[in-house]
Amino acid sequence: MFKPLIDWYLGALAKGGYGLIALLMAVESSIVPLPSEVVIPPAAHLAYTGQIPLSLAGIILAGTIGSWLGATVMYWASRLAGRPLVMRYGKYFLISPSKVEGAERYVFPSLLTGEKPMSDNTVNTALRRMGYSNSEMTAHGFRAMARTILGEHLETDPEVIEAQLAHGKSGPLGSAYDRTTYMAQRRQMMKEWADYLDKIRKGADVIALRA
Repeated sequence: MFKPLIDWYLGALAKGGYGLIALLMAVESSIVPLPSEVVIPPAAHLAYTGQIPLSLAGIILAGTIGSWLGATVMYWASRLAGRPLVMRYGKYFLISPSKVEGAERYVFPSLLTGEKPMSDNTVNTALRRMGYSNSEMTAHGFRAMARTILGEHLETDPEVIEAQLAHGKSGPLGSAYDRTTYMAQRRQMMKEWADYLDKIRKGADVIALRA
């Protein structure tokens, strides 16, 4: 049943040579989820058995160039078109709009699905692999660290910090009357927090002295 199709495909590979191999690998890396196993191994077999005048090194090089070109096209298409491109054509690749919206919703989405945030266990596992023990740092520890430094060193309004940490309103009435979100203040706070972390990463500030 499939023999005529296989023979046709192998014949196309023999005629297309390096160019067809590169083209198929570019398609595999950018448009259609075509397994590379249906391109490189058959071409290598044909070359090894002397059915096509191609070298194994040339086949590998053509495949590499094709993969790079496909990945480059996909990168620039995504960068220039972005979300509209995925929303319009994602359905052809089983990417639902909910998955796109979920991926955009979280800074650290789940590795399994973009519709949920990354779990504490994932972050803790990464910390353990980096060499940090449970007594040194945990996923929740980042929240505690930020809360402390923002309050003590950056002198941020505690209510703004609590709003950013999504803590409930204090007091007997809670959020029944107090519905403030402090969005503008939270944006400024996060900018200051990012600047603070950049200073720590780069080291002490360098102040130019005039002679």
